[in-house]
Amino acid sequence: MDEKEEIMDSVYHQIADIYDRVAAISSLSMNTVWKKKFVHRMNAAPGARMLDVAGGTCEIAKHYLEYQDNVNKDKTSSVHVVDLNT
Repeated sequence: MDEKEEIMDSVYHQIADIYDRVAAISSLSMNTVWKKKFVHRMNAAPGARMLDVAGGTCEIAKHYLEYQDNVNKDKTSSVHVVDLNT
């Protein structure tokens, strides 16, 4: 990593634990609502695999797996999350 990438990675690690809570508070939980709607509109079939690019804190990936578990009664689906930050 170059210096700029190391700085960004460090900043991300400092806020990652609280990022989703702050986003939920500042958006009055609308960020969670639209992510769940996004996943439901995917209408994924049981066993489907998803690639989440720039997945950040994996919130969409979590909603996707919950959808597969709750709606499709499926435990075979998978998500691969790719993000620049570790």
